[in-house]
Amino acid sequence: MSRVIVIGGGIVGVTSAWALLNDGHEVTLLEAEQNIAGQTSFANGGQIAVSDSAPWAAPSVPFKVMRWLGRKDAPFRLRPRLDTAQWRWLYLFLLNCRGQALSAGTERNLHLATYSLSCLQQTRSKLGNDFSYDDSQAGIVRLIGNQKEADAAREYFAKHHQDEKIIWMEPSELAAKDTAFEPAVKRNLIAGAVMGVTDESGDARIFATKLATEFENRGGEIRTNCRVTDFISQNGYVQGVTTEQGDISADRVVLSSGVASKALAKKIGITIPVLPIKGYSVTVPIIDESRVPISSCTDLKHRLVISRLGMRLRVAGFAEIGSDKACDAGRAAAARDRLEALFPDAADYQSFDNWMGFRPMTPDGAPIIGEAETLRNLWFNTGHGTLGWTLSHGTAQLLTDMMAGRKTALDMKPYKIKRSYVSGIFG
Repeated sequence: MSRVIVIGGGIVGVTSAWALLNDGHEVTLLEAEQNIAGQTSFANGGQIAVSDSAPWAAPSVPFKVMRWLGRKDAPFRLRPRLDTAQWRWLYLFLLNCRGQALSAGTERNLHLATYSLSCLQQTRSKLGNDFSYDDSQAGIVRLIGNQKEADAAREYFAKHHQDEKIIWMEPSELAAKDTAFEPAVKRNLIAGAVMGVTDESGDARIFATKLATEFENRGGEIRTNCRVTDFISQNGYVQGVTTEQGDISADRVVLSSGVASKALAKKIGITIPVLPIKGYSVTVPIIDESRVPISSCTDLKHRLVISRLGMRLRVAGFAEIGSDKACDAGRAAAARDRLEALFPDAADYQSFDNWMGFRPMTPDGAPIIGEAETLRNLWFNTGHGTLGWTLSHGTAQLLTDMMAGRKTALDMKPYKIKRSYVSGIFG
């Protein structure tokens, strides 16, 4: 049994600490802020989106970004800065917008997301039915608002045998299946829909805080308000960390601190292309459950995700590069307005909680998992971008298996620290 420190108390850090504890390690989880899951995991979209886990980079994105300039509801917003790291990231992102890279990235993410869902289900089975987190296993519906894209999807599903896990629905079929969609269908806001039957949803913050409690009950240690400032090393091996509360010794250290991982990696001479991508969410109280969709859904036209979390309805999305830490009320209002347009009278749209957070995104849309070459026994599990909730359970188990020297369920080449960061090229 080894002593392991996990840096970062978000969904990735907590699931990593949990997996390592269950593998027999003595684990201490360090969180820089006061609360577990108080940052990027605090109010995300709530989707565990296996069927919609493709990277953001796609051939149409560069043209759409130009078309979205100046719009408050623009899914993607770029604020260029005099920052070489930002420009290098954008260059690699553009390379990933090519069709071949998108295909490779989509296949890679799908395998990881599928594996991750199975890991989540195993954890849920172990913890029992009382372990709830406003979760739902009712699938995710992708709403297509553009007729041209709907026609293309309809043609694709007509030519290919439908996978039982992914089904196509005409607007009328969708409304018949779930009457909450009737207002949007009548107003022609939906041109078609694709449903991921096995997808799930739930509150990542509730999950993380409950799992953290289970982690402590089973012998794990959590220290909050404990910001890591450096690593302690000797002869090329990590010996622990330096924190604002003092030094803490360990045999191994896992870096899972989201956007903060980049600065800590620089302490040992490693540059990881993780960029903080700003996103928003708005949460409103439900007043009429019959008008709320049974399944979580994704509004593809605006790149917004919508989830019912208990008696709350949440819309989340948008991606901003180069933005500051302020919550743009206009952007949040645009998301809320779209939610109300799709599901009128479902919630009290005048009583809302706006939130903003930064996702740690790599240009190829894949997380970074593996051991640092410059400092042995320092491990990375970071860079999950918009898919932290979807991929965290799987990456936690892959990390644990790698640290134990076991064969992993997936090929780990696409997740290496030192890689090309262009999907399909893993050198």
